[in-house]
This record gives sequence, structure tokens and C-alpha cells, in this order.
Amino acid sequence: FHGKRHPDAMGAAEVKAFLTHLAVSRKVAASTQNQALGALLFLYRHVLGRELDGLSDLIRAKRPARTPVVLSREEIARVLQHLHGLPYLAAVLMYGSGLRLMECVELRVQDIDFERGEILVRQGKGQKDRRTPFSTRAAGGTGLQKLRKLIISYAETMTTDYGKSLVRFDVRDLTEHNRKIVRLAKKKIDRAFRDYIGQGIEDGSIRPCD
Repeated sequence: FHGKRHPDAMGAAEVKAFLTHLAVSRKVAASTQNQALGALLFLYRHVLGRELDGLSDLIRAKRPARTPVVLSREEIARVLQHLHGLPYLAAVLMYGSGLRLMECVELRVQDIDFERGEILVRQGKGQKDRRTPFSTRAAGGTGLQKLRKLIISYAETMTTDYGKSLVRFDVRDLTEHNRKIVRLAKKKIDRAFRDYIGQGIEDGSIRPCD
């Protein structure tokens, strides 16, 4: 491009001209331009012992705009049919409430407000808290089906080290702050059980009894 001049006789201006030529005239992919930039930076820094300054205003190759793959409701339903227990609940929360993966993983029971139908996401993107809609019907299916899944998920949680520790220790041995957290979590779980039973009676999957 520069008439086979030795790299040591050129500087940032020539490097910028070459990389701009790749983006504008050759219309290479962004990854190709980045690869060429990385190779030239290595050459000048580690072989020639020089730093290249003044490349901040370099014209970058455009990344192609790609249409995201969006599953239909029927496809989502088929995917959820193959999930059970905690993976199922995590997938439903991410899909139904728009949670990111780590937001779902770090979600606590006390962050779910069943009465208002909201989830409090703490320190989400940009370290900001936000509220997102949550519906107890988000899991889909009849009230009985959701109740069964909740019972399975609860049983799986109680067989983990965390669940075993809750069973093993008396709540009175906890600090006042932790006692409040455990009691609040139990109330919300109990409320979820009652809500699913009510939905089951409403949709006919559970028969009311005295």
C-alpha cells in the first residue's frame, strides 16, 4: 500500500491511512480490520520498539446489522416443556419478566412482590435498581400444574446444603435481621401456594373441598 517502504520509516499517519483504506475502499469486515490493527500494534511495539499514537479517530469498518432470532410463543412453550425444577423457574422468570441471566441467578425471594406483581432487580445494568412486572401466571399451565412445579422446586431447594441448613437450625438461633428475612420468605412461599390453589379452583384443575 505504501510502496514497500520499511515500517520503521513510517508512523501513525501511514498506519491510519492503510487501516482507513481497508474499511472504506476494500470494505473489509470489522474483524479483519481489527486483526490488521492488532498485528501492526504488535509490530511497532514489540519489534520496532515504538508506540503508535494518534489512532483514536481511526475510521472503523462497520459491523453488519443482524436480525436477532426471536422464538414464537409456541416455540417457547415447547422449550419450557423440557425443563423442570429450578431450571424451569429460571427460564420462566427470564422470559416472562425480561431478566438477564445474572439478575435471575442473584434474585432473592424477598425481591418478589406477589401482591403488586413486581420483581425488584437490584444493581442491574449500570448498577441501577429497577422494578419489572411479574405475574404468578407467568409459568403457564393450569393452577394444579404450577402447584406441582412449585412443590418440586421447593423440594429440590430443601435438599441442597442451603435447604438442609434451614431445616437443621432453629429460626430462633438466627439474628433478628435474618429471622425477618426467613419469615418473609416463608410468607411469600405460602402466598404462592395459596395463589396457585386459587387459580386451580378457578380453572377447574383443582376441586374445592371443605
